Amino acid sequence: MNILTVCPRCHRHFRIVESVCPFCEACAHAAPFAVMAAMGAAVPACLPSAVYGPPASVYGPPPMSAQACESVASQPRLVTADWTAENRADLEAIARHGVAVVRRDGCQTQVLRDCSAPGKYQFVADRPKTETRTIRTSEELYAVLPTSARQLDYVRDRERQIELTTVAVGQYRVDRDAFAPSDLSGSCEGATHVVTAMTVGAFSLAAGVADKRTLDTGGQAESCNHAESTADPPRTCRELIEIELVAVAKKP
Repeated sequence: MNILTVCPRCHRHFRIVESVCPFCEACAHAAPFAVMAAMGAAVPACLPSAVYGPPASVYGPPPMSAQACESVASQPRLVTADWTAENRADLEAIARHGVAVVRRDGCQTQVLRDCSAPGKYQFVADRPKTETRTIRTSEELYAVLPTSARQLDYVRDRERQIELTTVAVGQYRVDRDAFAPSDLSGSCEGATHVVTAMTVGAFSLAAGVADKRTLDTGGQAESCNHAESTADPPRTCRELIEIELVAVAKKP
């Protein structure tokens, strides 16, 4: 089971068993220490930035990030393995009752919790398919994992590579490929895309070459490999891996 905590520096979620945030290398206990200090308790020091790496404001996005994010925004597929657990949960919750809608802005994608499109997702099962993507450059990182590329680029540089392994068992699809603003219902200000398909299964995100360390996991690959190709996937094989998007037509 993955019990998550929030990094006080980059505000991403990571497993509480990690001593430091794997995305930006911040001290995992900075937030609790701040509370201890306010209460007058002794506060142990975090290791210096020379050990954990510079703060996000220092290394920031690489010079190519703006151009890379502009390119990503036009891609119809988006990997969700590097999303926070909350974002994936929001998308899953909406998908139970309607068709999800998002707002895309460069590398960032926001799930609009109170907005939906007409239709209903139907699961289309497939044979389990395992894929491993090895990311060695900033360009590859922004192409594969744009949502967390800014935070992960320092990790990639230090560990030499990041590896994403997925086991897909099928898709939840909606039988429609065009949406107008008038089709959307709810609070949809800023809506740019409709999620027309969601690939599910299991994933693992790791860093390093020889001694890999796990950054995040979702689902159980073994469970996915034994999933029936004619039924809904088991509960341990339903993690969101990737989504397909269709742009909302612009108003005339």
